[in-house]
Amino acid sequence: MNRIRLFMAMFMGLTCSFFTLAATPPGSLTPETFSSLQQEAAQQQRPFAVYVQIPQAKACRKMDRSWKDAALSAYLDEHYLVRQVNALEEQEFIHDYQVQRFPTVLIFSPEGKIMGRTEGYVEPATLERIFRKHVVRLLQRKPLQALPVLTVDLSPLSAPQPASTPAKERPLAETRPALSPVPGYEAHALPPQSEEAHGVLVGVHRSKQALDRQLKRLNRIWRGPLWVFGEQANEMEVYKVVVGHYADPQQAARFAAGLQETADWPAEVLRLPGGAR
Repeated sequence: MNRIRLFMAMFMGLTCSFFTLAATPPGSLTPETFSSLQQEAAQQQRPFAVYVQIPQAKACRKMDRSWKDAALSAYLDEHYLVRQVNALEEQEFIHDYQVQRFPTVLIFSPEGKIMGRTEGYVEPATLERIFRKHVVRLLQRKPLQALPVLTVDLSPLSAPQPASTPAKERPLAETRPALSPVPGYEAHALPPQSEEAHGVLVGVHRSKQALDRQLKRLNRIWRGPLWVFGEQANEMEVYKVVVGHYADPQQAARFAAGLQETADWPAEVLRLPGGAR
């Protein structure tokens, strides 16, 4: 073990004191505490991240600044559980998760499955985008009735404001009916239904090529209901992509607000007709 520690310290380049991540308890993550972390994440249904570092490694200094970034810390406090691992002490952990570069950040789903990783120094803004991306993917893959509403503070750091606006205070998005199904896209046509429902508009396209591109992307990340509607605008056909199926328009509006803030989609609530026309 001593030889391994010496080799890794020489390889990495040395000289950085141990630091504690913002929103992270001090000390290394042991097998026992890792198990507790997994249980906590599952109970809270929150993703979690593990930062693997080597004390006294050169890259540790730069990564220290990333974790102390105010915007990143605030986002992690709201959406993630974060812990750190001392790679020199937890050889079994880095072997199990095939960590070969330091620092490394492992990002896990609430169920404990790895969703992604970063290797080497990462700037705080880039690291925050990565964490946001994985939250959005989790949001999109869940059953719509169970989707949480993500509320994110996007205001400049120089003018701090409340971290979020309660979902119940958000105004209901404009509600307009979705129009006719698009020939050739019967797989995404709304089946006949007896009651009115609502979906969330996530794309508007003036060509089937653009429509196909978005459908291809959505098919990789979205597992819920997906509809395609068409309408005439200025003598041109316009294609709309709608996701979700809600009886309650207020619930659809809350979902739309979360998508708009985290995924930068149009996110307008549309009324789905009572059956395909």
